[in-house]
Amino acid sequence: LLPHSLLRTLFVTVSAYNDVGTGPTSDNRIQQTEQAFSSVEARSLTVSWDEVPCSGQNGPITGYLLYYTNTIFSDTINIAGRKNRSYILTELRPYTNYTVTVSAYNDVGTGPTSDNKTQLTKQAKPTSPPANIFFSSVETRSINISWDEVPESRQNGPITGYLLYYTNTTFSDTINITGGENRSFILTELRPYTNYTATVSAYNDVGTGPSQVIIEHNRQNKLNK
Repeated sequence: LLPHSLLRTLFVTVSAYNDVGTGPTSDNRIQQTEQAFSSVEARSLTVSWDEVPCSGQNGPITGYLLYYTNTIFSDTINIAGRKNRSYILTELRPYTNYTVTVSAYNDVGTGPTSDNKTQLTKQAKPTSPPANIFFSSVETRSINISWDEVPESRQNGPITGYLLYYTNTTFSDTINITGGENRSFILTELRPYTNYTATVSAYNDVGTGPSQVIIEHNRQNKLNK
C-alpha cells in the first residue's frame, strides 16, 4: 500500500479510437442517488436521500440539485455540501401532489437525476368560506339558503360538509349539513315578518374553515302580500 502522503484521487475517462484518430473522452460524471420523503405535513415535505455509491461518484461530491414540482409550479434548490442530504420544502399547498428528483454534482458537472418520487401533502382546514351565499327562496315561514363551493385552491382537502348558523334577535341555531355536494338548506318553522341572519362555513376531515360574510334578509316585502 502507498503511504497516506502519496495517495491520490484518480479520475477515469474513456475514449474510443480507430485508424483515423481518437474520439472525445467520456464525461467524468457521477451516478444518480435515491431519495425519499422522511416527513410529510400539510405545508411542508422533508426530502432525504442516500449518498451516491462510491463507485459512481467519480470525484468528491460537492452538492445536490433538488427539483420539485406540482401541476402549476416548479423550482430547483441548490444544496451545497456533500453531507447535506436532506431538505425541508416549505410554503407548500395542502392536499397537493409534489414530485421530487435529486441529482448530485461535483467539480466536473452534474450527474443524472434520481427517479421521480411523488408525495401528497396532508390536509389542512379550509382557508376560505363558501362563495356567494344567498337566499334562493323566501316564504312566510321558511327560507331556502344556497351557496357555492369553496374555491378549489382553498379547500385544502375534500369538503365533507357545512355548518349553517342562523339567528334572529331572540333565537339562534347551527345546522350540520353533511356531504360536500349539499349546498342548500331550507330553514323551516320561522317567524313571519322577521329578519334572519345566516352564515355558512365548510369543513373537511381536519377542521372547519372561516364563515362567509354575514348576510341579512328582510322578509317584510314577501310577507306584506
